[in-house]
Amino acid sequence: MEKTTYNFVSLFPEYKLKMDAHIEKPPNEYESSCQGITKNHLSNKDINVKNSCLIVMAYLNDIRTTYYNKDIVSHCKYVYYWLYEFLLINLGNDKIVLQYYNDILNKYNEKQDSSICVGTVEEFDEEKYGKISVLYNVYEKYYRFTKNIQACSNDFCTCGDECIKDYKAHIQKCTDPSNYEFCNELENFRTIYNTHIASDNSCDNMPKYLPPFLIIHISYIILIPITILLVISFFIFFLYKYTPFGSRLCPLKKKRRQIRSNINEEIHQLNSTQEGSQKNMKNRSYHIA
Repeated sequence: MEKTTYNFVSLFPEYKLKMDAHIEKPPNEYESSCQGITKNHLSNKDINVKNSCLIVMAYLNDIRTTYYNKDIVSHCKYVYYWLYEFLLINLGNDKIVLQYYNDILNKYNEKQDSSICVGTVEEFDEEKYGKISVLYNVYEKYYRFTKNIQACSNDFCTCGDECIKDYKAHIQKCTDPSNYEFCNELENFRTIYNTHIASDNSCDNMPKYLPPFLIIHISYIILIPITILLVISFFIFFLYKYTPFGSRLCPLKKKRRQIRSNINEEIHQLNSTQEGSQKNMKNRSYHIA
């Protein structure tokens, strides 16, 4: 199965640290490259919004120079997620995100004669972004908990507690099969958490084990093969009724019936011939006697 952005979210909190450094001090070396791009997409926006181009180019450069042979796809997924969230917060919509990102990416690769992140973008809408954001919040608090980073009210144990509360609040969505990819990543988090907590439980408030929650409904399992059978049946009926396939099939059936009829007639004639021969043999024997 092909990986989606959901499968990479566990890595995003670590990547954020590098992104924060560029946000704090946007590099000016990409100003000439970004000038035309921001003019096309962000002409009436303030400098902080326009700096997003500089920040993304700087992170793309990190991918090319530092992460090229390690987790490149996950870094590319993260930079698009960051840009999507940044523009959604600052512009109030996501209409320009994909084109803006592609223009930045193309300009950077053109300047560097590279192909960084080409073909890795996974466009998503606000609904999918919301699910990714939920996963990010869970993993971000988990990251702070496992690294003993004092956030979340200056207590890393509080981060762990909030992480589990977020996790439990959203597993309720997993009764809906359409949330499979999202819920599958929540299940991955459950496995990661259980492995960690088994060897290191520094906080008394943390659960010692998270039980499995994914349930595949029997009605959903039954529905799939029934639907497939109905589609196949309809397709065969359509071929027979409304295409040349059906008209060719009818003569073929008639021909097969005729062949069977001819064979039966030949067998009947053969049996009659044999019976006549046997009678003649009896008569001849009687005459000789």
